[in-house]
Amino acid sequence: MEFALLYTLGAIAAYFFSDWALNRVEAVYGKQIPYRNFLFFIILFGLAFIMMFIINPSEQ
Repeated sequence: MEFALLYTLGAIAAYFFSDWALNRVEAVYGKQIPYRNFLFFIILFGLAFIMMFIINPSEQ
């Protein structure tokens, strides 16, 4: 149950951080980036991948 709560909170944080990061990239770029949804997915996927290893580290 603890992991479910951590993953849910992490997913919410990752979503908002991805949106913020994409807006910062577009501000530097000066206009809306082509394939914006794909870049958002890449940022979100990367954060989710990192979050998996932080929340549930391998048992060695």
